[in-house]
Amino acid sequence: MAFTISDTESVVYINGQVVSQNTFSGVDWTGCDILSIMSGAPRFTGWDHLSDESLMDDLRIYKKALSQTEIQSML
Repeated sequence: MAFTISDTESVVYINGQVVSQNTFSGVDWTGCDILSIMSGAPRFTGWDHLSDESLMDDLRIYKKALSQTEIQSML
């Protein structure tokens, strides 16, 4: 599974194939000083969501939206 976010759209891929594609105005990272992956801590702890018990094999974050070809080449 992969997803990309650009200044104009978001795309979700499963096994390298587009399953959802929509216009999107991008993400405003202003004031973001912490990126929590699979956890609500430290900011979202009201429901005691401190971690996710599922397993993650790989996480890659890029500074550009990858193309479908680039995503497929990583499979």
